Amino acid sequence: MEEDMRIFNTMSGLNGETSECTGFIYRSASDMLVTVADGKGNVNVSPISLWLALALAAQGAHGHTLEQLEEALGTNGLCADQYRALVDSINQQQPGAASVMTVRNSVWISDTLTPHTSFIDDVRHAFAAEVNSIDFSDPNAGKSISSWIGKHTEGLLQPTIECDGTELLSIISTVFADSRWKTPFELNDTEPAVFHGDHGDATVPFMHQWCEDVSYLCDETFGWERVDIPFDDGSELRIVLPDPGNLETLVKDPAALRRAFSTELAETVPQEDKQELTGMDRLKAKLAAHKNPASMPIYANTVTAKVALPRFEIDSAIDGRTIITILQSLGVTDAFDPTHADFSSICEGALAISDIVQNTHIEVNEHGVRAAAYTGIAVAGAAPQWGREITFTVDRPFMYALMTHDRLPLFVGAVRNL
Repeated sequence: MEEDMRIFNTMSGLNGETSECTGFIYRSASDMLVTVADGKGNVNVSPISLWLALALAAQGAHGHTLEQLEEALGTNGLCADQYRALVDSINQQQPGAASVMTVRNSVWISDTLTPHTSFIDDVRHAFAAEVNSIDFSDPNAGKSISSWIGKHTEGLLQPTIECDGTELLSIISTVFADSRWKTPFELNDTEPAVFHGDHGDATVPFMHQWCEDVSYLCDETFGWERVDIPFDDGSELRIVLPDPGNLETLVKDPAALRRAFSTELAETVPQEDKQELTGMDRLKAKLAAHKNPASMPIYANTVTAKVALPRFEIDSAIDGRTIITILQSLGVTDAFDPTHADFSSICEGALAISDIVQNTHIEVNEHGVRAAAYTGIAVAGAAPQWGREITFTVDRPFMYALMTHDRLPLFVGAVRNL
């Protein structure tokens, strides 16, 4: 697991604390958690799916377009073998585990376009991408792409995709997880309880379990506590419970979001050394942590947690305007401008990204977590010890991250109301 994680961290030539690749994941996640929500204010996103789709598109970019994509994604100097190692790492099923995680990539090329052989070879080798020739003017073109997405998300996502014939190339990246709890929640232990959402109280089914030997983290500086509930393949669902009224502060701050989800137990201070911070002391500590996160400790222990977790299910859809605005704020501008975009490594002629969308679904129940995402890019011309016992009741707005066994955030979400 540590070796696979180093593969991701070294994509940018930096260590795990400063990896630019991981930086993009939490910057984009923060922007999406703030700007995208369903009618209840809940949101589920897959920054990994967005990163993969853009990294695949970057294989066809050149000049300033490539420089901007690499700077934002943190992929400067990354070789094909490292991309492939990441894809293979996520797709590798652990021996004896029922849990499954997969990423699948595909490129759909207009039958009127003659792509460079080098581009086809690169995306097949680096991303294990399936390459298909398609007539985008055919009324069934969108159905073919939708069917491919449905197949690789096990039917959790079946989008209606419409093609108008102006497309020259489409890039699709799917992410799917069927993660089974290491110790399932007993259905007979599920009972109704009150969730205190920011729109008011709601009575919903709460699952209950004593979770043995789990990590419990507490951040006095930024105001949250976290429990990591394991799946049977070594991956985890990390539940971050902010202090009352503090969720919006966390989701708007990429550095705080990254600190909340990516901090490992080995980086923390034992809870018995905890120092309470109030008033100006806490404000000063928070400012110091922004300048140097490692300067302010996160306290933790391995515990037996009495967890009460609500069942929930979220569908999220992010439109092109939202994603493109986020990427432009990260410095990716030329790729969307027909007069400046340079995708000459794909083919001769002018190409530009005309749209990016992402749809996701997640459901959390007694058996585990099932989640799926797809990101579509349209290109047109132009060793734990027994610890103390704690109670962890998730009865107010919270965040979560579905981490791979290599501790990459496959899905990130915020639950504000149930």
